[in-house]
Amino acid sequence: EDEATAPVLSELLTCRQFVVFSQSFQVPALYFSIHHSNGVPLTLEEIVLSSMFLRSALPGTRRTSFALETPDSSFAMLSQGEHPTLNTPCWYLHPCHTAEVVDEIMKEADCGNVDRSLRWLEAWFMVLANVVDFKRDS
Repeated sequence: EDEATAPVLSELLTCRQFVVFSQSFQVPALYFSIHHSNGVPLTLEEIVLSSMFLRSALPGTRRTSFALETPDSSFAMLSQGEHPTLNTPCWYLHPCHTAEVVDEIMKEADCGNVDRSLRWLEAWFMVLANVVDFKRDS
């Protein structure tokens, strides 16, 4: 089934999102858990069909039961793992290319009197917003 025409899950889902600092990559990473109303975690297929991700961001991705991969990367775009401080199972957007993407944006940014770290974090959220639908409230 074509993802662009696939139905979006319409039941109420519970999603918890966390910004976690990746010690390995020295950048923030978005971790999340998403469950059905009965507490059962969504499968990767269900996550992709949920309203959390922008459909336009996922064409050409390959799915396994534990990862969403892009053909041009040696790292998965979305992986399963343990939350580093809560020790609970989560999905996370892999932070492997975060620094290079955000640093490219920061080269063009005029930080003025604003803290460069704050601007970096804003740029990171801007990059995430190309994949994750942060505007959804349902």
